[in-house]
Amino acid sequence: MPRRLILSATERDTLLALPESQDDLIRYYTFNDSDLSLIRQRGLGLNLWITTGNQCDVDFADCVNHYAQDEGTDVIVGYVEAATDKDRLISALALARERGKRIVMMKVGSSEAGAHATASHTASLAGSDQVYDGLFKQYGVYRARTIDELFDVAYACSVTRQSPKGKRIGLLTVSGGVGALMADVATDCGLDVAPMPEDAQRRLKEILPFAGPRNPVDMTAQLVNDLSLFEKNFQLMLEEGGYDVVVAFLSSVGQVLDLSTRLLEQLKKVLQRFPDRVVITSMLASPEVRKLYEAAGLMLFDEPTRAVRAASALVHLAADAERARTLSAPPLLPAGALAPPGHAINEVDAKRVLASAGIPVVRELVATSEDAAVRHAAELGYPVVLKIASADIAHKSEIGGVLVGLQDEAQVRDGFRTLMQRAKAHAPQARLDGVVVARMAGKGVETILGVVRDPVFGAVVMFGLGGVFVEAFKDVAFRVAPFGVDEARAMIDEVKGRILLTGLRGQPPADEDALANAIAALSVYASRHEAAIESIDINPFVVLPRGQGALALDALIVPSAGR
Repeated sequence: MPRRLILSATERDTLLALPESQDDLIRYYTFNDSDLSLIRQRGLGLNLWITTGNQCDVDFADCVNHYAQDEGTDVIVGYVEAATDKDRLISALALARERGKRIVMMKVGSSEAGAHATASHTASLAGSDQVYDGLFKQYGVYRARTIDELFDVAYACSVTRQSPKGKRIGLLTVSGGVGALMADVATDCGLDVAPMPEDAQRRLKEILPFAGPRNPVDMTAQLVNDLSLFEKNFQLMLEEGGYDVVVAFLSSVGQVLDLSTRLLEQLKKVLQRFPDRVVITSMLASPEVRKLYEAAGLMLFDEPTRAVRAASALVHLAADAERARTLSAPPLLPAGALAPPGHAINEVDAKRVLASAGIPVVRELVATSEDAAVRHAAELGYPVVLKIASADIAHKSEIGGVLVGLQDEAQVRDGFRTLMQRAKAHAPQARLDGVVVARMAGKGVETILGVVRDPVFGAVVMFGLGGVFVEAFKDVAFRVAPFGVDEARAMIDEVKGRILLTGLRGQPPADEDALANAIAALSVYASRHEAAIESIDINPFVVLPRGQGALALDALIVPSAGR
């Protein structure tokens, strides 16, 4: 039975957006016909194309669910503009992954999801595109960014069922320039372009003295004069290099039937010895040659960088399938967890709610007078931090409402008066609950944890590096709640700034276990109470050195407007 692929598009919204002229409609449907032609050109085993734009009771998720259960389907390919039912889509994606189906999606549209509360950092960063991106990563969906990439990855998945065991990639080429280009793209894709071992490089030089033996391995155009170079080089790369996937660029060899047939016979011998490796070829080839190579289970791409990106997609899909086998379940919500507030509350009350949900917070007390502030500081121990306590002042630092490093009674008294004066001057209508007194936390890495209620997917959790950088660089990761510690770790790994957690310039590595546990705990709480929460910000959430935990230093809970 041929492998099936499902293509799902939502053409209704696109048609409504087009000018009402026959030419525009013709161009639109011609675009779809072109897609179908591209699929046929790639030899994909397509036996059903479904468009869901005029859906009523059967939607995109139902189509995915159906093919997740179909024994004849290996790959599910989809184009989607917007989901209509969170639970159905997530259930379908989870089932497809459980059944071992590889999913390739193209999601278009990057508008922000709904109106955002300006008080929340998380809400200001969470657009629909970021949420979909997080969802796809969460459920092992490969997200294609172009039509070409969508079909290239679908083609790669349909030609071979073999999955790379890791991300080491070997590059074999007849052109040094193309080899360098492939290496650049492979590195950008996060693949490991590891060099050949020194002894193997020496042996490659013995075979062809002017070859480039490192990786990429450059056979040069001498291949055409001595076809035995191909088998020898290929075998050494797989035998000594230990590469999980190899991409071979052969220029226009595929246009010569006799030459490409003899190369294929050599390649078959090598692959018989290494059946667990993935091999992708790139060359200009006649239709007859393409059929020969694909019948042997080999992918064939005209352009070498597309071959490398397809290799990266296969690595991504294989890694996720392996990760899915051991994903941890979401933790249990503590029995004494408090419900979210029905109205705005100050940061002390917000942290008390979060602490009840299993998120560690700094110890602090609220003072309504100078004397109380001094007593609290003595109880907690110097140095201390003073902050305005008010549910009506979301960003205290912007009005000078935070004082750090206070060392004695005199500084505390002066600090209390200063904060009260600043609050009244900058926010005269704000309700003031007093001043928060907290002991200064140890030195660590500032991060931000957050929750926003997405109109489609409900509670969505965000992680990023804290402070002002989170909005400046938007280096954040999103996931749909709830999820376990393993998914939280994946979020941490996704953020480019995570290098700060590993310890730089003599700093100790941060307690990533405590961080991951807090993210997972927040996801469970947010999922349980998603209807009552508009957003949550925990910023900063300081991650202390390994083994010392982590602490929420400030928190904001914005209740749902409908409550």
